Amino acid sequence: VAGGDAVVHQVVSRLEGAGLAPPSTDELRAEAGRADMPAILRVAAGSGLIVPVERDRYFARKALDEFESVLREIGGGGEIRVGAVRDRLGLSRKFLIPLLEWADREGITVRIGDTRRLKASPVT
Repeated sequence: VAGGDAVVHQVVSRLEGAGLAPPSTDELRAEAGRADMPAILRVAAGSGLIVPVERDRYFARKALDEFESVLREIGGGGEIRVGAVRDRLGLSRKFLIPLLEWADREGITVRIGDTRRLKASPVT
């Protein structure tokens, strides 16, 4: 990646600043004027600082940790309803649904019909 660590750091900072509503890969490409944005994002993801949640959208690890904390807080009472998470975080479905699907893939939650529950931790 031309520009190396400095470019990667700029992109990570941009995503960290965007929180749970980050720009898409195309939006980042346009902002930075960099045709190699997908490669920059892959390098940054390799460092663990950002995570691909959708094919064309990466989230900062810090934002995903915050999202997981909110899910655990809401889920502590049982069901996790989309509306409750939306109201708590003020997110549109454009961002919320992919985040909930990410939580399912990561084993944080389990989808049951229209709701989710925290995945039970294995008893040790």
